[in-house]
Parts: sequence; structure tokens; C-alpha cells
Amino acid sequence: MDNILNKQQMNREQLEIRIKELGVLIEEASGSVKKLVNEQNIMTQDLEDLNKPKLTRDQWNNMQQIVEIACESFEPDLADCEYEMELSYDNRIELQSVDFGYQLNNLGEHIINQLTEVFGTVKEEEEE
Repeated sequence: MDNILNKQQMNREQLEIRIKELGVLIEEASGSVKKLVNEQNIMTQDLEDLNKPKLTRDQWNNMQQIVEIACESFEPDLADCEYEMELSYDNRIELQSVDFGYQLNNLGEHIINQLTEVFGTVKEEEEE
């Protein structure tokens, strides 16, 4: 009887050790899989970037200035906005949020108009 208990105890210990070993192996494998997935995502992004048109640093800086100026000069119609007010704990009224609604489309158009004043568009024949 003691012999059977010793064998069972030995098998139990071996199983527990093997379970721990497998846990470590699974953890290592999942780390490797995560690294491979990250590498694949980076390479996919690099491939997508190859197909994007390129701008020089000066063009990017110019575009940044244009967008900043366009945003600063945009004047939304505040009477046409939706406001959400809140009463604070010290009885002050605070503006919680402002929804510009369709006016954000106007901002986008305003930015595009500013960009088209500086940048031209390549005709399809010239792209080839």
C-alpha cells in the first residue's frame, strides 16, 4: 500500500512540475507571438507608408502653419452651438461641453481652402 501511495505521490509531483514547466513554455511562446505580431504590424505600416505621397520637411512645416492659422481664424457661430452647463459644488455655473455640430464641417472646408491657396494638385496625366 505504501508503494502505491509513493508512486501516486511521485506522479503527483511530476505532474505538478510538468504543469509549471508547461506554464513557463506557454508564457515564453505567447511573448514570442506578441513580438511577431508587433513586427508584422510595424512592417504592414511601413508598407502602407511606402504608398503615401511624400512631403519635404519644409512642406510639412508650411502645412502645419496653414492649419494653425486656419484654425485660429475660424469663427464659429456661437449662437448655433449646443452647450451643456453644469452647476459646480460651490454653486458656480460651468460650461461642461460645447457641440459645434455641422460647423466642424465648415472648419474642415476652411482648412482645405487655406491649403489649396498654397498647394496645387497634380493632374492625373502628370502623376504617371
